[in-house]
Amino acid sequence: MSKVFYILIVICLANIHLFAQRINRFDFKEIPSTSIYDIYSINDNRIILACKNGIVAECDTNGNIKTLKETGNATNLLKSERINDSLVMVIGDKGIIYTFNTFTNEWQEEQLMNYKNKALYNICNDKKGNIYINGGNSKIACGQKAIPNGFILKSENGGKNWKRVYNRKSKMVWDIKYNFVDNKLYAIVFSPFGSKLIYSSNEGKTWKTVLKSEKKDLFHALYINADGKIMISGGTYAKNGGRGAIYEIKGNQYIKHTTTYFVWDIVSAPDIDIASCSKGWIIYRLKSANSENWHEIHSTADYNLYEVEKISDSSFILGGSRNTLIRFDLDAPCTSLKN
Repeated sequence: MSKVFYILIVICLANIHLFAQRINRFDFKEIPSTSIYDIYSINDNRIILACKNGIVAECDTNGNIKTLKETGNATNLLKSERINDSLVMVIGDKGIIYTFNTFTNEWQEEQLMNYKNKALYNICNDKKGNIYINGGNSKIACGQKAIPNGFILKSENGGKNWKRVYNRKSKMVWDIKYNFVDNKLYAIVFSPFGSKLIYSSNEGKTWKTVLKSEKKDLFHALYINADGKIMISGGTYAKNGGRGAIYEIKGNQYIKHTTTYFVWDIVSAPDIDIASCSKGWIIYRLKSANSENWHEIHSTADYNLYEVEKISDSSFILGGSRNTLIRFDLDAPCTSLKN
């Protein structure tokens, strides 16, 4: 595995501490040309990559990559999630679900018969072990104009059977997450009139609105940290382009942090919030500094970074289009300076 570049950047923060950030971009030719849509860490050194064109790959924290499965059906695989101690579920376009046994390396494939023209976009579990999948029209997921037909599915038996618990013809459901602090299920829905954050406190039986966005705001991905705090990635859209944004949810309102580039995904660690953006940009803020102070850093890969995954409290893997895979490390404060 060759590392194309190594960057060491030192930034002096408002609280006078020095931090170092390291970015390693991994160059790999072991799998066909693809895009990485999702990254899921199984353990400290085993990471699943859900990719374009029906490819599932695996890498370690040093970027050593191998192909786990080539489905042969050119289906974009969009999300992966552990559903029990041994099984990881990988979902994608055309109603496709793959179940991977991490102990035996065996695969099972299923296509949901009534969802062959639908994209299964995200997946999560609740504390009872119920599995939820959201999505909508495949054309919407590919950026085309179409009736969204958004939905949320629920399985109470490990994915053997599914029932629909939410359906809106005019809305796309972009993401779904379970909050283990308030025991509510949250989802992002989008229509031409803007985005909504909705929730269910009864396992999807009924849904209520938490808040609505401004008309041009596009909520894209949800992140809920261990304390139950909710952040949303996304941005604004316009014919002449738009800007990115991170939305911090405060009750039924949000604080909007505008960024230069569209924000695809966001995660949090004890010392840092970090987000993956369009055109190869990474943004982050250090919690020991001014919490409103977001930094932008370029990975030198001029492609969309669709996903960021925490592999430790100070290390992250980011993936995106054109075989882009990056590791970001935040070193501990190395010194303290005086005025």
